[in-house]
Amino acid sequence: VSQSRYESCLQVAEYEHWKYCRLTDSITITTVLVPWLTVNQKVSYSARYLGGKTPAQFIIKKISTNIGEGTMSITMSRYYPFYPYIVNGS
Repeated sequence: VSQSRYESCLQVAEYEHWKYCRLTDSITITTVLVPWLTVNQKVSYSARYLGGKTPAQFIIKKISTNIGEGTMSITMSRYYPFYPYIVNGS
């Protein structure tokens, strides 16, 4: 196998791995009713699994409301701008 073909295969594998991991990073939270939130809106949230100190950006994918209790469940996916891993090569 030539070196260029090996590098090409490695790049495809890295991209597929990156795409699979990045597009499945999601979280669901329950909070008080926030009526102005909508689907596909970008929000900042300090998730406990990220240490809870530095807010990360998320895109809202699904909202379920419970008017009786005044709560809502929000399912969000992590927002990664552009393709920093691929563009920066780090």
